[in-house]
Amino acid sequence: MVIEKFISNENDLNFREKFILDAYDFLKLFSLPEHRAFGLDTSSVAVEKVPLVLKPAGRLKFKRVG
Repeated sequence: MVIEKFISNENDLNFREKFILDAYDFLKLFSLPEHRAFGLDTSSVAVEKVPLVLKPAGRLKFKRVG
């Protein structure tokens, strides 16, 4: 099993942090996948995607209307 991390939309990142992480994701498109880098047989590998939360967004306050 290979665990692939991706940035969750529930992060409260500033512009600079978001730009850096977006650039990292863009560069990952051109890199070798981890299961191929380790030389694993693709028929016996399961890739699981896990959201990565760096800065959780603050709590939202809901107000009942009506």
